[in-house]
Amino acid sequence: MVKIAQKLIVSMPYILEAMRLNIVNYSSLARLLKEDLERISGRKLSAGAAKVAVFRAAKSLLEDYTPPETFSRALRGSELHVIDGLSVLAVETGEREALLEALSHVRGAKFLQAVHGVTAFTVIADEEVVSELLARVSSRSVLQYLRAQAAIILTGPPDILVTPGIVSRLAMSLSSRGINLTEVLSSYRDVIFVINRSDVGRALEILRSLLEVIGGTSR
Repeated sequence: MVKIAQKLIVSMPYILEAMRLNIVNYSSLARLLKEDLERISGRKLSAGAAKVAVFRAAKSLLEDYTPPETFSRALRGSELHVIDGLSVLAVETGEREALLEALSHVRGAKFLQAVHGVTAFTVIADEEVVSELLARVSSRSVLQYLRAQAAIILTGPPDILVTPGIVSRLAMSLSSRGINLTEVLSSYRDVIFVINRSDVGRALEILRSLLEVIGGTSR
């Protein structure tokens, strides 16, 4: 039962963060999770048994939780940059070779990222570059074409490479405030969030506030 409770808590990272801050009422949390605990385990639970399972799960999870000072060190001195005027093109993987050939001739792009997934090959680049790529593929293979996108790039110190939970914490700070993340990428010490251009101002404010709270600085 404890393992089930752990899985449920991990699926709600905001609750895990609240537990770390010691602001969780475990009786209320147990009531919230009781129905799912019973559904997954196939057993009926008393309120007391649910609370014990949740409390033990929380204790175990907190033992592995990244300490606040580690987050602070990993993000201290981070800088924020914005690249505007981007588009996102996702096509079926069968078009990969055509796009790779086209990308090999691209020069002077201010931003260019290509991601090869299981179901799609995605390119995020300057609007002009993506427009040219779009003309090289079959319209039937296009899965997604988004314009008016921007990239917010957080560049951190070397510790950002080895600190668990950095990307998820940054992403949660944005998504919990209603910012839709078109793509989330990383490149060495850069964490990259591709979002709609209209959300850039609010996203920057959120990330700057987060960096200030944990002791970092941003420019």
